[in-house]
Parts: sequence; structure tokens; C-alpha cells
Amino acid sequence: MKKILEVKNLKVHFELSSGLFKPKKVVHAVDGIDFEVFEGETLGIVGESGCGKSSLARALCGLNKITSGSALFNGIDLAKATAKQWDEVHKQMQFIFQDPVAALDPRMTVAEIIAEPLVTLYPNMKQTEVMEKVFSTMKLVGLSQNQVNRYPQEFSGGQCQRIGIARALILEPKVLICDESVSALDVSIKAQIINLLQELQQKLKLTILFISHDLGVIKHICNRILVMYLGNIMELGAKKTIYSDPLHPYTKALLSAVPVANPELEKAKVIQLLEGELPSPVNPPHGCVFHTRCPLASEACSLSRPTEKIVREHSVSCFKVN
Repeated sequence: MKKILEVKNLKVHFELSSGLFKPKKVVHAVDGIDFEVFEGETLGIVGESGCGKSSLARALCGLNKITSGSALFNGIDLAKATAKQWDEVHKQMQFIFQDPVAALDPRMTVAEIIAEPLVTLYPNMKQTEVMEKVFSTMKLVGLSQNQVNRYPQEFSGGQCQRIGIARALILEPKVLICDESVSALDVSIKAQIINLLQELQQKLKLTILFISHDLGVIKHICNRILVMYLGNIMELGAKKTIYSDPLHPYTKALLSAVPVANPELEKAKVIQLLEGELPSPVNPPHGCVFHTRCPLASEACSLSRPTEKIVREHSVSCFKVN
């Protein structure tokens, strides 16, 4: 499979204001990760709140600044991209936000919202061509032409997310980054949007980075899964092997909390509770960042950070996995 995105030692840090004469504090949101994304796949990125999923996603589309490392997309290093290069990247990579209502300007009509990326990046396009494109994109996501002059507050959450998807698709991108894009929706609407994304992926040959804390959704939609904890990658592998044979203790704990539809199996299931709280990304633990909550941790885990290794087709960062 052809690589469409290659990330190496990527870091996204944020400086916090600590007051006069005090040393600056730094949030290690993403702290040196490596992974690849292949054309046509759906890569799921999972982990607890605060693990760096959204910071990573926003960095890949220019909403957060990359501190160091590289992210190669179609020959462009996103860490060093110029404004002109970002324009080219945005034609090929688009973002779908978590809150569909908050992501839309209430003062703009549906037509203006969907057309905005096209008008911004192709300023010389004729108005008739823009509207033709708006109509065809609306039809693609299940919206009607007679809704073009309505405002976001006249739509439900699911319809607003369809508008957000249409806005992302109007540039005909190769990559969609979905940041918790169904978490704010009701269950039935969530299923509709997930099915829509899968249909669009097949029809338009899209590559999707799907960020979620819902492992049930991730299992349904993704081909491979990347597990993050405190800005680091714990495990990366194919969906089938991650769910049937998780290797990292953190991955096992996450999967143990996923509800099972069978009442008997659910009753017999043992949830692996993690002790303690998620450490602060301002002062992450030395060594393996997970060792403060890991049931298998030893003294060696606190002394040095484990490097990624391949075990049974998984990429795992853990001293205890062989």
C-alpha cells in the first residue's frame, strides 16, 4: 500500500504562562511519536481524554504548531510548511470537528458555509460553478438543495454534521481527519453518520484518520488502531489483532471496559481498572509514561523509555511484552 502520511518523532508542546520571574511550564501534548498512514485506510486513534489525540490531529492540519519532528504529506513536511504549501495541503486534507453546531458560523447560510473553502482557495472560480459544486456536495451527504439558504440553528445536530462533512468534501480531499466527529450525536444519528463516512470513503477513495474514545465505533469503522497515552504511542496494529490479542497493559485495560452485547458474557467479564490518575502532561513521568498506573511495572520501567518493537504483528512500546 502507498504511504500518504509519514510521521517521525513528532512533538507538539504548549508553553504555559507561569507569571513574572517564574520558569515557563510546558505541556507535552504529543511527545515524539512515529507512525504511517496508507492510502484508502481508516486509522483509528484512541486513548483517554488528555492523551494527545486532538492535539495530534490539529497539528496535522495546521491548527496546532508542530514543535519538532516531521510529518510528510505528499512530499510536504508539515512541520516546515509555508503558507502557500499549507494552501495545497488543505486542498487534500480536511478536518471534521467534534461539535457540529459550534463548528458552523450561525451568521452564514448553508451555501456560504459549504462554499467557504472553495471560495478561499479558488478565488477566481465563477459563482455559478461554486453553486453547482455546493449542490452536488450537498446531495452527496444527504442534504437537499432547498436547504441552501437556511442557517445552522435551523438544523439538528446530525444535519449540522452533514453540513460539516460537505464543507470538508467540497475541495475533493484525499484525507479526512475526524476528531470525535460522532461523539456529540445520539446513537441512531451516530450510526447514520458512521455509515455515511464509510459510503463516502468507498465512493471517493478517501483516507480517514478517525479519532475517538468509543472503542465500539472504532471497531466498526477502522482498519488499524493506534493507542495513545500521555502523548506517546503504546500500541499500533491491525484492528483484528488489537481486539483479539491486545498486548500492551493499557490497551487491555481500555478494551476490558467496552460493553458486550451478550448479558452473560458481560456479567462474566473482568474490567481491568487502572489505579491512580492520569499524570500531568506538564510533568510526565520519567521512563515509560504508563509505569505509574501499570499493573506490570517494575523499577526498570521508571528508568528509561521503551522503544517500539514488533511483537505478533503489533508495534508495542513496553518492556514487559515479548
